[in-house]
Amino acid sequence: MVEVEEIKLPKTFTPIGELNKLRKCKLKYFLEKRHITQEMIDTFHLGYTKWDGEEKNIRSRIIIPSYDIKGNLTYWAGRDFTGYEGRQKYLNVKADKKQIIFNEGLIEWDGDIIMVEGIIDSLVYPNCIPLMGKQLHKDSRLYETILKKANGSIFICLDSDTDITETKRIYHMLNKGRLKGKLRYIRMDKYKDFGET
Repeated sequence: MVEVEEIKLPKTFTPIGELNKLRKCKLKYFLEKRHITQEMIDTFHLGYTKWDGEEKNIRSRIIIPSYDIKGNLTYWAGRDFTGYEGRQKYLNVKADKKQIIFNEGLIEWDGDIIMVEGIIDSLVYPNCIPLMGKQLHKDSRLYETILKKANGSIFICLDSDTDITETKRIYHMLNKGRLKGKLRYIRMDKYKDFGET
């Protein structure tokens, strides 16, 4: 049996707490610009890393953790909020994304589901599942679980810079069996990604 390394939050992870108590700072500006509300902060257990941490690459990032249905941490994404030129925008924990359903414990499989590319996109509307990339793979837990558990309609809403053939490929992968006729896809023409709507 292969031993899987335990996922841990960064050492300087700090829960965001109350949005209205944040001083005017780059983190507050970042959250407000993306219309991230207190409800989202609480629901997704959002936090941030401090600038003075010993892990240089992970400093000053909003941290979006993912938990499974048992409440175990399975993944986290770190998004830079400083805007400094040349700084890596995302720095995520190393893990096999094909084995992760992001925030699986928050998904209502009987409701309508929206599939988006990015993790931040998935915060803005209930029951969004991020692909954590532009593709859905047949050998992923997400693909297998959608086929088994999804009962509502599924809306595929990938970023505007994603080739429509990928959206159509995902549509055809899932449009079978009990999901046949329950899939729709939405073209992002006016906005770059779902998080901007």
